[in-house]
Amino acid sequence: MNNTGKEKAQFEYLFLDIEWNQAPGTTEIDGREVIQIGIVAADAEMHPLKTFSKAIKLSDPELFNEKTEKFPIHHSPISCRENQKKQF
Repeated sequence: MNNTGKEKAQFEYLFLDIEWNQAPGTTEIDGREVIQIGIVAADAEMHPLKTFSKAIKLSDPELFNEKTEKFPIHHSPISCRENQKKQF
């Protein structure tokens, strides 16, 4: 095996957060589309070790629900944001 000198962080917990867009005028799961995924890996003491966040482009920007923007995280319906943090 090739040892590059990097040790992989050991984590005990993996938290997954999925942000959804609910298309206007829909009420069922069929009207939902994932627009952002966030992951936090934590050790046994719940200290964050690694994070990952990725915006996902909507299949049809016309289905973007403006109420989604009321949440603290800004979502871009047209394209994935270029200033995403990738640490995972």
